Order: sequence, then C-alpha cells, then structure tokens
Amino acid sequence: MIRRSHENFMLLWKRWSSRWGIVLLLGTIMGCGTGVLLQKDGEGGGVVQYLYQERMGHLLSSNRTRALNEISQYCGRAYIIVQEGPTRGRKRVVQGIASDDVITENWWGIRYSCHRVSGP
Repeated sequence: MIRRSHENFMLLWKRWSSRWGIVLLLGTIMGCGTGVLLQKDGEGGGVVQYLYQERMGHLLSSNRTRALNEISQYCGRAYIIVQEGPTRGRKRVVQGIASDDVITENWWGIRYSCHRVSGP
C-alpha cells in the first residue's frame, strides 16, 4: 500500500515538474526576445533601445549587436548614429517561493538616421 502511494506520488511529481519546466523554459525564451525595441520615425530614422546588464555594460551587451542589426536591416546597411545614451530604467518585483526579488532593468538608446546613397 505504501509503495503504491509512493509510486503515484512520484508519477504526479514527474508530470508536474516537467510541465513547470516547460513553462519556465518558454518564459525564459520569450523574455529574451524582448531585449531590443526599434521605433521608426517617418523621415528615415528613429530610435532603437536595448536592454543591458549593468555588470557587462551597454557596449558588451549581445543586445547591442541585435540592435545594430535591426538598424542595418531597416536602413539597408547605410545609417548614421546621431546620438546614444541611457534611456528608460525600470525596477520590477519578481515573487519567488522563499522571497521577493527586485530586478533593475537598464536600457540604452541609439538615435539613428538612414543615409540614402544617391547613385551617379
């Protein structure tokens, strides 16, 4: 009897833990995709913002590479960086089982202008 209930518990635990593992994995993947925001203006330019970790800095962030690639694709590889600097910051509380954590998000912005090359 005890062995049977232990087996049932382990079976339920495996189902529960694998489902939550999938949910956590998908949440992590979807959260990583939101690190770059491209905002276009009507005059062939705009601002791109990206999330970076303070300990690595904005220049070494992998999101910087993604942000520059977004600008390059939008402008057809010809653009000028007009201005850079810190933009919005945000603190959010993540509730855990044992305690709550405060996470600080740091965002960097790049104002760009597409450079149209005129042919001869």
